[in-house]
Amino acid sequence: MVAELQEEKERLRELAFRDLLTGLATRTLLEEQLHVWLADRQRVSAVFLFLDINDFKTINDRGGHPEGDRILTTVGKAVAGAIRASDLAARMSGGSDEIAVLLKDCDFEKVQFVLARLCEAFSEISYTTTYRQIIPVGVSFGGVLVTPQHKDFNTILTAADRNLYAAKAKKTQERFPVVLGETE
Repeated sequence: MVAELQEEKERLRELAFRDLLTGLATRTLLEEQLHVWLADRQRVSAVFLFLDINDFKTINDRGGHPEGDRILTTVGKAVAGAIRASDLAARMSGGSDEIAVLLKDCDFEKVQFVLARLCEAFSEISYTTTYRQIIPVGVSFGGVLVTPQHKDFNTILTAADRNLYAAKAKKTQERFPVVLGETE
């Protein structure tokens, strides 16, 4: 009985902290890890990246939901493969194509290497429409530098989201637009 309860507890923890489709962390775990990182007085800076698959609704409409799920899973694996073990990538909600990444001990100079790895991995991703047309997938990035002065997850998230939407406004000119900035 005790072993069964422990197994159930682990299963529930996995459901709370791991996205079942992508295998990435959940927003809950990301928020928890960011709060732990913010409480660490030894920290210097981090970069909080917010990324969004461009025209994801169109992918689902033109390729079907299984194709959309395949793209989300592929993007999730690419993100996980491009970051360090000490960093954390999370799908922001179960029905969302938004992924957030906390790059610890990072700055805007170092994040360029991560962005290059991500864009290289994403450049291989495409989807097939129901008419067998192959369309390359684009991803927009918004990021914010997190410094010792930051105390609040929502302030960081709002700033990264604002930068993400500024990047999405550039998606017609670029396949992988990036906007990095400071919080207010």
